Amino acid sequence: MATNNAANFGTGTSGQVLTSNGAGVAPTFQAAAGGSAMVVTTYTANDTWTANAGTKWVEFYLWGSGAGGGSGRRGAAGSDRFGGGAGGAGNCVVYTVDKSRVTSPLTVTIPAGGAGGAGQGSDDQNGTQGSVGAIATIGSYSSALSANFGQGGQAASANGGSAISSTITAFQASFGAGGAGTAANGSQPASVTRGYGSSGGGGGGGINTANTVGDGGLGGAIENLAGSTIIAGGASGASGAAGGTGGAASTGIFMTGGTGASKTTTPGAGGTGGLPGGGGGGGGASLNGSTSGAGGTGGAGMIMVIEHL
Repeated sequence: MATNNAANFGTGTSGQVLTSNGAGVAPTFQAAAGGSAMVVTTYTANDTWTANAGTKWVEFYLWGSGAGGGSGRRGAAGSDRFGGGAGGAGNCVVYTVDKSRVTSPLTVTIPAGGAGGAGQGSDDQNGTQGSVGAIATIGSYSSALSANFGQGGQAASANGGSAISSTITAFQASFGAGGAGTAANGSQPASVTRGYGSSGGGGGGGINTANTVGDGGLGGAIENLAGSTIIAGGASGASGAAGGTGGAASTGIFMTGGTGASKTTTPGAGGTGGLPGGGGGGGGASLNGSTSGAGGTGGAGMIMVIEHL
């Protein structure tokens, strides 16, 4: 589905542009009247984009989907059982193209998030890794790189999906790594602080040799260049509870990565990554006899097209 939208000013129809109505009055979508204007179209599902007749140049913003988190280890009492590692965030690439170089219509393909690793159903076995994310495409333009999966929880480690970045154009953004699973509280990944990158999920909580259970890690936050948090990561799952989803889209269009979860005899699943391209959280570890927590699914991809008239 494609929608033309900006901030909280409502939804227009194809070919309309956001237009000022004067000081102190909210802008509205109106028919383009010539001069300098923009048409913004956001795609969250497969579709077709057709350029407006008056378009002079175009910006394509493409976010790949986030990777899935790994599930937790299932093991015996008295052993270290790590929660699953979280999935990494999807890549973002921006293309700036003169309209004369674009032949529309173009096919829009929006990828689903990478699947989380299935919970481990056998005793004394490591968790299952998540699946990588996928690229978004519009015509021949793509988000180029796939997000990295979260590793399944083991007896000694559980790595999150590593961060990725792209310099395929002059634009570069940073894309969050997934948090590691641990034998205690899951790890929160580093915040994303530059460009349009999404964040990774939080690592799954585990159980140590003293049989102490840990909570899941927070999802990665998004910060501004001054280091202040503008979107918090998703809340961590408490021991035995499922992880939450990505943080609310309270600023701009972005949500952060899913959280990890932890375990008791009822382990928690990792949270779902936010839109666009947040990493799925890691699942919690479990005691033999109970299926470990599944990894969370990565957030879906997205494409935004800005036409300059």
